[in-house]
Amino acid sequence: MKLLLLTLSFLAQGTFADDLSPLKIHEGLLANENKMTVYVFDRDKDGIPTCYAGCATIWPPVLFPEGEVKAPLSIVVRKDQTRQIAYKGKPLYLYADDESPGDTNGDGISGIWHIIRP
Repeated sequence: MKLLLLTLSFLAQGTFADDLSPLKIHEGLLANENKMTVYVFDRDKDGIPTCYAGCATIWPPVLFPEGEVKAPLSIVVRKDQTRQIAYKGKPLYLYADDESPGDTNGDGISGIWHIIRP
């Protein structure tokens, strides 16, 4: 019964999207402030970004130049010292071929790029 009351209390406070600032939940997907879908890359291990150069042109990292984030978000530092947002320790990226908010054109590419459904 206590768990049910805690759950109902949490739901009554609204969605947890507020806890994911500066990111948002858009159409059930994790998205940036412009409602563009964000992705994780399976080749990133232990919170270390591996998408650079040409990869980062197609898959731009989701950067957060200053400030703090709250769990489940965190910040990882890229080789060039820019700060990239991570979700549950996984660095986040956008996909260059997503043109409109809610697009998910990058989901499943090469079996290693995935959307996030919090």
